[in-house]
Amino acid sequence: MRHIPEEELHAYLDQALSRAQAVEIESHLASCAACRAERDAIAGLRDRTTALLAALAPRTTPARPSWTELRRRHLTATARRANLVRAGVWAASLIFAIGLGYGAHSWRDAVEAVQHTPAATATAPAPAHANPSATAMPVQTVAMNPARHLLRRAPTPLAATHPVSGIEVDTLDSAPSGPAGGVWRTESLERAVASGLNVPRVAGLPVLQIQVQEASSPLVAVDQQLTTGEMLRTIEGPAAEMAMLDRSAVASTGADGAGASSVSLRRGNRMLLMTARIPAESLRALLARVPLK
Repeated sequence: MRHIPEEELHAYLDQALSRAQAVEIESHLASCAACRAERDAIAGLRDRTTALLAALAPRTTPARPSWTELRRRHLTATARRANLVRAGVWAASLIFAIGLGYGAHSWRDAVEAVQHTPAATATAPAPAHANPSATAMPVQTVAMNPARHLLRRAPTPLAATHPVSGIEVDTLDSAPSGPAGGVWRTESLERAVASGLNVPRVAGLPVLQIQVQEASSPLVAVDQQLTTGEMLRTIEGPAAEMAMLDRSAVASTGADGAGASSVSLRRGNRMLLMTARIPAESLRALLARVPLK
């Protein structure tokens, strides 16, 4: 009987094989105890190596702003934009008033100059050597109106500034968006347990976040951190509601990309869905440790 090479077992655990190759290896493992032992040994070595690397790596907890902080930022930005709009309208009104006053003052000065300046009559004088018997040419008299020229030179008042329009204001939803769309609220572990919710979590792992979506029966999503630093997301709810969730949408931030696995378990009318960037075998083992009511 041909045994599975070690390279193929590594590729199988990495989920790097095609579906046909994976089915062939799983069929062989079902009937070959030696290959199963070799697979378990390789998987155990990989898990120990991952745990050792995780122990040496610095532990970092992702910082997520709370809903109160997001709301405070939104209100601050809205107030800042409102202050800018009020300042712009006030400055435009001030400029318009100054221009209007300057134009009225210039117009008044022009009118006063007209009232105090008499009309001038210009008559062309006759030449001294002109012939007395010659026919006198009529002289055209032109009345000069200085007010006309003064008013023409009066400055034009400044045009009114158009009101500010089209200001875009950032808006926030009524609640933060959860892992699978809809409206999710963030709960603490103590409040979730006290309210009687079934919190699907792996004992011994730190809980980073709990989100609850109100439906016909609540859906509960729990984010935890593995000892390797990877993010683990577990969602529990009615099977009918869970079947409508998109697997790509429920993946947590640390469980997307290459190598991500997703497994599910149904018990009666309830279903568990778990996703993380770890081998599927390890994910199934973690899923088996999650209690389901």
